[in-house]
Amino acid sequence: MLIGQYVALTFRQAPSKFDGLSDEAAISLLEAYDFAPGQNFMSISGMETPVWRLSPDTVFKCLYNFEGLSCEPYIMDLVYAQTTIPTPRIRKCVMWHDALYVFMEYIEGTDLAVAWPNLGWRKRLRIIWKLRTYVAQLRKVEVPDVPGRLDGTGRPLRCIGHFFTDDGAGPFASYAAMSAWFASKRRISIALEKWRATQRGKSYTSPDFRFDESMPLVLTHGDISLNNVRIGTDGTVWLLDWGRAGVYPRWFEYAAMMTYKDFLGQTPRSWLRLAPFVAGWYTLREVNPVIVSV
Repeated sequence: MLIGQYVALTFRQAPSKFDGLSDEAAISLLEAYDFAPGQNFMSISGMETPVWRLSPDTVFKCLYNFEGLSCEPYIMDLVYAQTTIPTPRIRKCVMWHDALYVFMEYIEGTDLAVAWPNLGWRKRLRIIWKLRTYVAQLRKVEVPDVPGRLDGTGRPLRCIGHFFTDDGAGPFASYAAMSAWFASKRRISIALEKWRATQRGKSYTSPDFRFDESMPLVLTHGDISLNNVRIGTDGTVWLLDWGRAGVYPRWFEYAAMMTYKDFLGQTPRSWLRLAPFVAGWYTLREVNPVIVSV
């Protein structure tokens, strides 16, 4: 099966010879490519999936997620169509050896993780304000009223990310179904904590947290971190790596940003303090998913 529905799009970047590749041409490039260890391999913006540099203006990414292979490209095209958020353009998607290979625009610039320590507060605030406008735009994108990631038809897929188990969860047929899943995980978590407390001869009182389903479902990036923001050579603030994006309660964005507080050796406190200005301040929800997703 070949996937070519992401071709023939209007590109914001300069034209590339890789725009509009046929399936056959894309596979020929992959077959001829030297995948020797370390050969042109890149670790771009903290991406968890393999990325290779094909040319000065193009990289390709290998997605091994067999369920909903078209999720990330679909989300990126959705963002491109309904917002002005700078995000790399998809040049081509093709199936090869049971994996989805996504050819996309390479953004020349510096990851915010590298640039942040050397930026003054004025420049930091400018970037934070940009990201704030991006989140606001995402929340206005028209999406289905069911939670989770989306495939090329807009249907929900299995949820992955900071607040789900290693195997993921769902797909959920409704907001209430996702809330019920979190509630069941919380019950398991409380039972484990009580058992651990008993083993230590201590008592345990569970926090009075419940999954908050009072807020509307909105399009969420799900992993806005220093590694997923790139400052272009012209100063443009790019938002990268949409692999965890999906339709979730609006507080998910803030909670996902704050998961990095556990990595203070790598995540500056100055970044975490500014997270509420990007995604809103939902302190209670920050704690809630961590408890219920054990």
